[in-house]
Amino acid sequence: MAHKVSRRAKGILMFVGAAVVGALGWALLSQEIPLLGLLLCLAAVGLLIYGLFTFTSERLSEQEYENLPGAVGERGHQCLACGNRGIYRHTPYKTNTTLADCSKCKLELWHE
Repeated sequence: MAHKVSRRAKGILMFVGAAVVGALGWALLSQEIPLLGLLLCLAAVGLLIYGLFTFTSERLSEQEYENLPGAVGERGHQCLACGNRGIYRHTPYKTNTTLADCSKCKLELWHE
């Protein structure tokens, strides 16, 4: 089974990837290959934008989570990454939103 990576981790990886690709593109812009450098800089901007949207995206609702394959087993909800059935529900300070995370691997599951 493939492991699901949290949105925060994907966003961080996109920022790091954008920095590396952007630095390489910037270095090539000053060399004899300006077109490739320009394309790499544009790719870095694309990675930054994608990383920003991934990092700030909302959690799924409970109903959307239940519709994912493997999210609900014979005995109820389960984590997509590790299969654990322990769901940790918590409410951030001064909000009315209840968040559900896996109690074992801390994967962000849904909001209520």
